[in-house]
Amino acid sequence: MNTNPANKVAGSSPHLRGVFWRVFAAVFVTVMITGTAITFVMPEMYASTARVKIMHDQPDDIGLGSGLMTNSPYTFDPYLIQTTFEAMQSEAVLSNVVVELNLNVKWGQRYYGGQTLTANQAFIILEKRIQLAVIANTRLVAITAYSDDRNEAAQIANAIARSYLNYSKKQQPAQIQKAIDALQRLYNEEEQEILTLRSNLVSLEQQYHIGSASSDTVKDPDQAIANAKSYLNEKHKLEKRQELHQLLKDKIEYEKTDLPIPRNPEVVLTDFAEPGNYPVRPNKPLCLALTLAMATVLGTLSGGVAVWLARRQENAMG
Repeated sequence: MNTNPANKVAGSSPHLRGVFWRVFAAVFVTVMITGTAITFVMPEMYASTARVKIMHDQPDDIGLGSGLMTNSPYTFDPYLIQTTFEAMQSEAVLSNVVVELNLNVKWGQRYYGGQTLTANQAFIILEKRIQLAVIANTRLVAITAYSDDRNEAAQIANAIARSYLNYSKKQQPAQIQKAIDALQRLYNEEEQEILTLRSNLVSLEQQYHIGSASSDTVKDPDQAIANAKSYLNEKHKLEKRQELHQLLKDKIEYEKTDLPIPRNPEVVLTDFAEPGNYPVRPNKPLCLALTLAMATVLGTLSGGVAVWLARRQENAMG
């Protein structure tokens, strides 16, 4: 079977096959030269990745029982990773990277004719050159930085990791104080509940004559038993509230005492970024393969159109 594209398009006419191949070759060579030139002219980008481990989503045992945990400020944060990503890409973290690596000067000399960039300009460029990702089934966050300088890519990734670690350490006291404030609010709410329960208990004592001689005058034994049960239930509620109230007080005092003491880090740098050996952009083999495919398709289409026009011209002259 004849699979030659010129034969399929032009039939058996040598003249039309010649037209096809001339146009095909011209377009094919032009596209290949252009695509190859673009591929090798495009700036090479290197990637380097540092990894950090998010250690903290809940502190050591609070010691207040499961009943309080649902209201605790320390309960698991389902938005922990999203919050981490936002912090890593924030100006508070990346501005330190710009200063540490002097990127506003380096990038100004490299890309803007020696003009020193503002901190905000350097921040915008840096923000576009990083990529964050969670490593599946782990608490590891991969910080990948891109640069046309492979050493700079590694430096940026490591600097972001260090800056975020420092940022996280500074946030710890504020987070602990926030927890103390939340516990204090719970303590105050419990205090109000205790006052209410005490008032109710006094009312029951007066209503049922608890502890007085007149309580013996109740003639209905069943009613006396019901009164006693109602009173004891209220008393039990008050005792439980008082126990919880004391636990909250102890916890608040413990947190206040422990506030100045450094705690275990919430973030740990597990892997430093290393300079990449090969550029990741552009993907030259892929670009060349796509260029070859495009050159073949465009050459074939152009040759087919040229044959069609030549045939029409022959028919018009014939």
